[in-house]
Amino acid sequence: SYGTSATIDLLLGSLERLNRCDSKMPPVVIGDLSLAGGGRFRPHISHQNGRDVDIGYVPRHKAYRGSYFVANRSSLDVPRTWRLLKTLLDSGEVEYIFVNRSIQALLYEYAKDYLTPTERTRIFQYPRRRHVGLIRHSRGHDDHMHVRFLASPRG
Repeated sequence: SYGTSATIDLLLGSLERLNRCDSKMPPVVIGDLSLAGGGRFRPHISHQNGRDVDIGYVPRHKAYRGSYFVANRSSLDVPRTWRLLKTLLDSGEVEYIFVNRSIQALLYEYAKDYLTPTERTRIFQYPRRRHVGLIRHSRGHDDHMHVRFLASPRG
């Protein structure tokens, strides 16, 4: 997989900050980015320009570490997955993140203790149906999230 240097720097920087805050954070699974030189990358619709990355959810159970798994109330480490998402969002360079609606619901409920109503509205599509917010529903994202970084970093 290939990504723009800005994407790789943002991803690695976010993971480094996350690990500094939580030394027991399980390894984060990084999936597809883009093909060398860009272009169509089947089966993805996006992942064509080096700004997209698939990232596995943080598992609650050791058996799921190192691979994608279907996230739900019993398998997902909600606090650590929220910290992963929040660290990415705090970079200021995220255009959007696709997360299945059922997983958004778990994260939204957890984040209520940490975010104002205005922040929740800005960040989450859930509980709304239309595509708004930085974290949006997209079918097929129940075992990983899809992060799209902005086209040009703010420097």
